[in-house]
Order: sequence, then structure tokens, then C-alpha cells
Amino acid sequence: MEEIDHALTVLLTTVAGMILAAGTAGAEEKRVATENVGGHYLEFWKSYFQGQWTARVVGGEDSGRIAVGNEGTWSCQLAPTENSVLMSGTINGKPDSNGIGGVDASANVWREVFFMGDGGHLTQFYRAKPADLLGDPAGKVIRGKAKYIHADGGIDDSDIAVSIVDRDIYEYAATNRHNGEEKLPDLRAVYKRKK
Repeated sequence: MEEIDHALTVLLTTVAGMILAAGTAGAEEKRVATENVGGHYLEFWKSYFQGQWTARVVGGEDSGRIAVGNEGTWSCQLAPTENSVLMSGTINGKPDSNGIGGVDASANVWREVFFMGDGGHLTQFYRAKPADLLGDPAGKVIRGKAKYIHADGGIDDSDIAVSIVDRDIYEYAATNRHNGEEKLPDLRAVYKRKK
């Protein structure tokens, strides 16, 4: 009987140790991933998006600020605090937006807030794994969600994605757009780095 008790004690101790080790390893991986992704987001935005861009709406609405064919500019620069980026845009030669983007550590996402020339504002976030933010950006797709709050209080929700074609071209897409139950056309804009 003593041999069985001893064997059972060894087995339970071993299993308990394995469970604790697995739990600790998982927590450690999560802690490391959480610590590292913030820096990866900022480095990715600085190294890829920083600069001056032209923009053209290639899919959207028939009229208004996001009508197909509208053209504009977009700029992104590192903020003086060096922990966020400042962005501004125009559409058809008129100021359209000013925004700030940075790491939201509580949600482990890259979050952006824009104040629009028409009185509305846009909040959006992107979520990625650290590995998705490393290496050659070509071919990478970073996804998230957006909420556009119109000056009159109406709200458009959408899924968003940035698809990087190469070092100097990317596409922004807002799909599954809706205002309450009303479905809205998908938005697509192509951005090209100014040379």
C-alpha cells in the first residue's frame, strides 16, 4: 500500500508541476507578447506610413467626401513625444482630417482618432501580432474596426483593413459599412507615397 501511495504522490506532484509550468509559460508568453506588440506597432507605423502620400477614392459613395474619384493628400509624422504619430489629410484640396495614432496598451491595439473637417470624428483600431509587423511590409494586411460619428450624431460602423502593396502603395478598405440597419457602400482608397 505504501508503494501505491508513494507512486500516487509522485504522479500527482509531477502532474501539478506540469500544470503550473504550463500555466506559467502561457502567462509568460502572453506577458512578452503584450510588452512587445506596442513597440512593434509604433515602429511599423513610423517606418512604413511616415511621410507624404496622395490618395484617391476608388470605391465608395456617389457623392460627398468619400465619393469615387475624389483625390487628396495624407501625411503622417512622428509626434514630438515620439510615442505616437500625427496625421492630416485633404480631399479635393480642402482640409479633411487631423488625427493622432498610438498604442492602446489596455486593448493591445494601434488606435487612431481623427477630427474631420465636416464636424464628425473617426475612431479606429488595428490589431496585429508582433510577427505581422516585422520584416518586409509588402503583402501584409492589418485589420481592425472603425466608427465614424457624423456631426449630426449618426454613426457608421465598419471593418477596416490596410493592404500593403509595396513600399510606396497601400490600400485602405472599410467594408461591412452600416449606419444602424442601413447598409452603406464599401469604401476603398489607394495611397501612393509622394516622391
